[in-house]
Amino acid sequence: MSEQHEDFVAPDRSPHSPGEPVVVTDNDAATLALLEARAAAGHTDAAYALGTAYMLGRGVRSDRTLALHWYEKAHTHGHSSAAARIAAITGVRPADVVETLTAPAAAADADSLFRQAQQLEVGFQVEQDMTRAIALYNEAADLGHGQAQYALGMLTLGTRSDKAGVADAFRLLRMAALQEVPEAQYELGRLHAAGKGTTRNMAVAKAWYRKAAAHGHIGARRIMEARPWWRFW
Repeated sequence: MSEQHEDFVAPDRSPHSPGEPVVVTDNDAATLALLEARAAAGHTDAAYALGTAYMLGRGVRSDRTLALHWYEKAHTHGHSSAAARIAAITGVRPADVVETLTAPAAAADADSLFRQAQQLEVGFQVEQDMTRAIALYNEAADLGHGQAQYALGMLTLGTRSDKAGVADAFRLLRMAALQEVPEAQYELGRLHAAGKGTTRNMAVAKAWYRKAAAHGHIGARRIMEARPWWRFW
């Protein structure tokens, strides 16, 4: 399998097309500068994306100290996937993480698989192995782990542009969104708004944005709070 990397997405994609992710590629200084500006301004997804860029060395020299810094920023602002990345780097989960899975045995197994997948994805204490990471994400996702479903959905969305790939990503993100993973709800809103993997439907997109916003997702909140000038008349 070819090497795979996840999209590094910022909440506001202007001047890019609506629904199109901002992706960091090698030597892409402009996109990194954009992410840094947004992350410094409190954009949760941008902080998480920047942490991943530094962790994987995409567009910058790999720097785990800076990766940890931006993941901690994302975690502070409520990004539910950031805690697992912090744990992968430090070996310790943030103290304020609350476990949400309910079936103790299955939850423990799924969470263990998810943690292993995270470590293999970023190459912490083990050699980076995306093929094995994806296999473990799949196992955790099959056990109902929402964060694994989200991670796998984003990896699929970032590496497969074919119709079947987008459909797979949509399915995984929807599963995670139904488990109240706010980042998945936000991404599902984007997919409905762009008509990717499904029929374009702004009403459904707004419903998912509203759910994500209710869980504190800053990007979704900004979308929901935006009002065209004519609505005030």
